[in-house]
Amino acid sequence: MTVHKILTPLALCLAFSACVSDHERTKEAELRGKAVAEKWCSECHRVSVDQPSGARAGHMLPQSVGAPSFMAIADMPNVDRTYLNGLSSEFFNPMPAFRLAPQDHEDVITYILSLKGQLKGE
Repeated sequence: MTVHKILTPLALCLAFSACVSDHERTKEAELRGKAVAEKWCSECHRVSVDQPSGARAGHMLPQSVGAPSFMAIADMPNVDRTYLNGLSSEFFNPMPAFRLAPQDHEDVITYILSLKGQLKGE
């Protein structure tokens, strides 16, 4: 058996496992991002398709706020990680100014990007 015949299957296995790991890491980041969004963003933004207006029990988003849903943000033209990084570093009145930990910030962006194409009936 030649070295080539041994290394080729090994290389394919390693490449496949790296892809699975990246996919799993992305899914984990999306779940963490959703949890952060539910805690910090859901009072004003709809952060998931199955969330009614205002996530907290008994809370309804006042009409005057008009914060876009995360699905609407994800479906905006030209929205990507760079755009969301810039958007989240700006101050938007009446959005409160608060700082997320860097990993939480990245996870929320990953979560928002995962919502692309899920805008329904808004």
